[in-house]
Amino acid sequence: MKKLYLYNIGLFLLFFLLIEFLSGYLIALKRKPESQLIFMTKILKNNLIKKVNPTIKLIGKLKSVGKDAYPNYLYDSQLHQPDNKYWINSPSNSHIVHCDEGSGLVTWDTNSYGYRKVGGFENPNNIKLLFLGDSFTEGACVRNEITIPERIANLEGIDLSKVINLGRGGTGPLFQYGILKEFINIKNKNLISIQEGANLIWIIYGNDLRNLREEKTSKLARYLENDFSQNYFLTIDKNSSNQKKFLNNIYNKALNKKKTDSFLIKGHGFGETLVDEDFAKEEVKLFNKIFKKFVSITKENKINLVVVSLENHPLEDLNLENILMNNVQRNCLESSINCIRIKFDEVKGKLRPHFDEEGYIDVSEMIYKQL
Repeated sequence: MKKLYLYNIGLFLLFFLLIEFLSGYLIALKRKPESQLIFMTKILKNNLIKKVNPTIKLIGKLKSVGKDAYPNYLYDSQLHQPDNKYWINSPSNSHIVHCDEGSGLVTWDTNSYGYRKVGGFENPNNIKLLFLGDSFTEGACVRNEITIPERIANLEGIDLSKVINLGRGGTGPLFQYGILKEFINIKNKNLISIQEGANLIWIIYGNDLRNLREEKTSKLARYLENDFSQNYFLTIDKNSSNQKKFLNNIYNKALNKKKTDSFLIKGHGFGETLVDEDFAKEEVKLFNKIFKKFVSITKENKINLVVVSLENHPLEDLNLENILMNNVQRNCLESSINCIRIKFDEVKGKLRPHFDEEGYIDVSEMIYKQL
């Protein structure tokens, strides 16, 4: 009797699993008649086959030929201790595997300061042209010669050894102000020179309030203090060594586990609490404070600040973005700053979500003509 009871339970469970499987199959069939095979393939792919992330795969190939290669990584406070240095760059003199938006994975080399090289120069100096901003400034998903800093420098006829691209993908205004503050710190210690009247082109994008929402909760908030500095570039060798150790650990974990779709490589969400215009109006007050600090530090160091706003990206909430961009214009007028407005639908090429090569070339020319 007991055996018959267990036998019936087994049959019931088998029947239940069969119903579950068939219901999923029928849902797939209903959504897309030709998808029966695709449905089965996805089950196998998701549960039995763990593919190596293309970024990890390429890093492995580069390491095998002697390249000091790492994934692109933006400092995440959740993964580090509070007393750690807040990394504001990539490892110096390294090869970074970045992103793919249809043209294959784009890689680039960092200079001695840990930022994307311009013109292949390792030690830029006597700086005449500086750039700050996020991934559009850094040059997401395009070759070096197509990036905004390199294009504008060539249009201006400026020696590329006198140009520095301080852009960092995923950053907002507080992070960018921290970079500038640390860079001015070594300028004041005569470790790098910036020409009097040099142009600083600060490129602002529509998600900057969401970035700021995160940044103000981290150590970056201390950059709002007048005398705060991490003396970051004074310990750059140690910082870089720690970065490489951390990123190699990520690489090895990803490689060994064959599960590399983690946020460590792809990143994770930010600014999710910026959900309506009231929140944006509160957040923009801090942005205005940071803008004034940009104006102050550039004037003190005889640098000419130029602001570029990239507006109306189809992936951004235009109501929230307009609150930011209207304040950018107001700040520019109050401070007599040259402010260049560019709307995405005015730029040639395909948006993917960054510019394609044609777009980067066109937007660089648009900025150059208004300098």
